Amino acid sequence: MTSLADARVLFVAAAGPRRGFGHLSRCLSFAHALGVRPLLAVVGNRHAAETAVALGADVISDATPLLISRVHPDVVIVDEPVASQARLWVDAARRAGALAVSVHDDLGNRVLIALGGSAHDRSVAAVAEALVGAHPYADVTFEAASAAA
Repeated sequence: MTSLADARVLFVAAAGPRRGFGHLSRCLSFAHALGVRPLLAVVGNRHAAETAVALGADVISDATPLLISRVHPDVVIVDEPVASQARLWVDAARRAGALAVSVHDDLGNRVLIALGGSAHDRSVAAVAEALVGAHPYADVTFEAASAAA
């Protein structure tokens, strides 16, 4: 990945009538901050996917972690509130060699952005800087980048 503008970024957003559209909106904000066209795997119903398209996103149907191996993203940003589901996406991203980013918002008025990699990696640092710029109440943590077995 030579620059963020050249990166293929896949956003995974949980959305729908019961979950709301906050995760989807945040992914669109992150895409804007990164300067990339939003490519979304919407975890939700058809209405959620149609809403994402209406808001300017490209939506991939069959939103399961298996699609990562077909899409070949450089970065996968997962905004899924169910930890066990988010973990499946993060693990699939790591197996595919993509930078895995997970977003957690169960911290009151703070958001935690967890990046798989080192702050010394320029690509990881650039993604972190852009995402924090898009969300003023974000905290960033870096995790080991090793793939799950």
